[in-house]
Amino acid sequence: SPPPERTEDAAGALMLAAAAAWTGDAWDVAAEYADAGLSLADGGEHLRIVLRAIRAANWSFAGDRAAGIREANQILRDNQELGNDLAALFALVTLTVTALVGGDAASALRTSDELLRIHRRMGTLAVGDTIETRASVRATAGDAAGAVRCLGASAAINRRMGRDWPWHDFTPAVLADLRDRVPPDEFAQNWAAGERLGLGDPARFTPEWI
Repeated sequence: SPPPERTEDAAGALMLAAAAAWTGDAWDVAAEYADAGLSLADGGEHLRIVLRAIRAANWSFAGDRAAGIREANQILRDNQELGNDLAALFALVTLTVTALVGGDAASALRTSDELLRIHRRMGTLAVGDTIETRASVRATAGDAAGAVRCLGASAAINRRMGRDWPWHDFTPAVLADLRDRVPPDEFAQNWAAGERLGLGDPARFTPEWI
């Protein structure tokens, strides 16, 4: 219950906390912070749309997935005039993950492409999780070589940042399947190509490169 003159500041702090909790897979905490932030963010359009986007992304993992999809699409429409990249990022994460889980590889790849462009425009360096998810998207789309490159890149990025890899629970099964499907020499070649990207310039993470 912040004083009236500090409600927007409190909502902004809750937005950052919600984003951090979501990134750490603390779904219940992320939901609590996002809802609390929305209850305080009365006047800030940008703040509200980011909080809505985090909440939608949270639903895509732990909640009403259909509601998350509807809200993410609405956020992208509402964001056309605002142009808030952080809101777009969370909305595109929602649509990429739900399309992947639903087996719609074409939609997942399309939104993953947009997600990479948003990351590049924002100058984001910590894109390992996005590239790791993209590996599953490429594998589902039948592009085994591309999936291996994505895994090699995401592993290299996480190693640079001192983070564990893989991050996602579903990655080990994807990795094992790719090792069965891709000849060892081809696997090693594509993994090394991905690692070079992961150890190089993050600006190269565009749909054309990865």
